[in-house]
Amino acid sequence: MLQRKFNISKNEIKQGYYLYINVSNISKSDNISINFNEEELICYKEFNTCSSYISIPITLKQGEYKINIKNNDELVKEYNINVLEENFEKQTLTIDQNQIDTKRNDEALIEFRQIVLASRNNPVLDKMWGDNFLMPIIGKITTEFGIYRYTNNNINPTRHYGIDISASKGTNIQAFSNGKIKIARLTIMAGNMIIIDHGVGLYTHYLHLDTINVNEGDIVKQGDIIGTVGSTGFSTGAHLDFAVLFNQTYTNPWQFINR
Repeated sequence: MLQRKFNISKNEIKQGYYLYINVSNISKSDNISINFNEEELICYKEFNTCSSYISIPITLKQGEYKINIKNNDELVKEYNINVLEENFEKQTLTIDQNQIDTKRNDEALIEFRQIVLASRNNPVLDKMWGDNFLMPIIGKITTEFGIYRYTNNNINPTRHYGIDISASKGTNIQAFSNGKIKIARLTIMAGNMIIIDHGVGLYTHYLHLDTINVNEGDIVKQGDIIGTVGSTGFSTGAHLDFAVLFNQTYTNPWQFINR
């Protein structure tokens, strides 16, 4: 029987970026899991290997952290990684308070979290994506990933987990890569919203759409038109809020697409 081999893509990483772990020479009886930051991640199997992608939260403090790899609940490998601080920008906005009260209230936040959690049920275990990814629309970047956003002179900022791309209402939105439509519905805060599961833990979110052109459960290919740009939900103008995640954690979209 071949000895298991372990590989990690990097041991030093900035907030908001991701790393990759691969375990090869596994047997049919092996049940490999990855544990990081109190979250157990699936190691997706393909032939005699399994892999997992770990996104570093933008709010995780810099310092040293452990990644534990277990087989059938027994620790078989441990990595130490060094998380570095990223220099996120700051943004100041003035927004109609009624918009905040009606579109970003507690009910809206709870609904959004529940929908995101629901999208992770029955995940796609096969890798549907390839090496190249597609920018969903072409437009001006008005808000960058991870920024600190100060609204209406509030001293406590919120964080922005995607990138905002300004474009005319009705502009076609293309699928970032192949995947399965997990969410395609109207929500309070995100407006018309689509979530695509691309397999092995990779998800993309498309928010504030004017129209939705797909149904939940549909299989889409990269470049398919899934909807159009709008300004629904908590939004002050026509744009696409586009986000990329591994599992439950947002990661910088610029790791996948060129500016």
